[in-house]
Amino acid sequence: MVRRSFGLVRKLPSGRWQASYHHPKFGKRVNAPSTFQSKGDANAWLAAQETGLRGGGPVVDPSRARTKFDDYASGWLADRPLRDRTRSVYESILNVDILPTFGDVRLDGITTERVRKWHSSIARSKAAMAPKAYRLLRTILTTAVEDGVLADNPCRVRGAATERVEERRIPSLAEVEAVLTFIEPRYRAAVLLAAFCGLRKGECFGLARRHISFGEVQSSVRVERTRHEVSGKGLVFENPKTDAGARVVSLPERVRSELVVHLRDFVPDDPEALLFADEKSGDVPRASKWKRIWGAARDNAGVPNLTFHDLRHLAGTLTALAGGTLKEIQARLGHSSPDAAMIYQHVAQGRDDVLASEIDRIVSGR
Repeated sequence: MVRRSFGLVRKLPSGRWQASYHHPKFGKRVNAPSTFQSKGDANAWLAAQETGLRGGGPVVDPSRARTKFDDYASGWLADRPLRDRTRSVYESILNVDILPTFGDVRLDGITTERVRKWHSSIARSKAAMAPKAYRLLRTILTTAVEDGVLADNPCRVRGAATERVEERRIPSLAEVEAVLTFIEPRYRAAVLLAAFCGLRKGECFGLARRHISFGEVQSSVRVERTRHEVSGKGLVFENPKTDAGARVVSLPERVRSELVVHLRDFVPDDPEALLFADEKSGDVPRASKWKRIWGAARDNAGVPNLTFHDLRHLAGTLTALAGGTLKEIQARLGHSSPDAAMIYQHVAQGRDDVLASEIDRIVSGR
């Protein structure tokens, strides 16, 4: 055994070298995570630990670093104040995409190389999910660093957290009219609220009769909650994800007139009655049923790749073309930042270029 001013090293019967030191914060002896081939390597590890402690580096509890990722992630998720739907999404990502690779691995055994190989594999098979899974893994391990379980975060794969933003599918007015022809009548108004007012599906399903206001000059819809299906809990009401999501949206006449008929035909005369309820259950359709309803409408309309969320992009585009400012687009669609709203302004700018070219054509007599 060789004692140093900091720590000690000893040669094992195998011929390899072990290094350890007394941790001043945790009051116990800490062994290196592995043995070393040479005495010099063992001393180098001790020197690095001494530098970290004296230089104000991260103070890590080595015993907790031996915790399996599955156990730590379970505690992390339980302690987070998450919305039900967000918690359900995180649980799904963990169970499907992260735990099969890292569940039984000790926290101090998760290396950057391991993370890189995992991300590369998932990016090949599930490109859209890879950035989401990587961000969740990175967030959990960031907490482990903050908790003093790890010295640093091994999630250092450049570009792994960045999602490719696919070009938005903006349906035409003709496509919306086609969907309206084939959608079940009790959901026509939901299509119009999405396409012309920018409401998300969960926001539409969260509406009750009391959220619709008809005025002599202007009518409006008040968005103050959403309704989603959460694994293990069924259908739940939640507050909008951000403060910007809670908003009052003025109704174009086309939507107002449709809602007058809709309330008369499909909504009980009760302020709390849901605007869009399944005829049998009295609640909004479950995800599986809505998938059939929407799928049939879009397929029959000849737009098989159209999603309900795509309708919202039309609302943003129409608002921009109507002259809406960045803040007005942001407020109408419930965006928490101006970034998304700027996309619709770019569309409007593109339309302005077309108009300018058409003016040139008329003036020149071509």
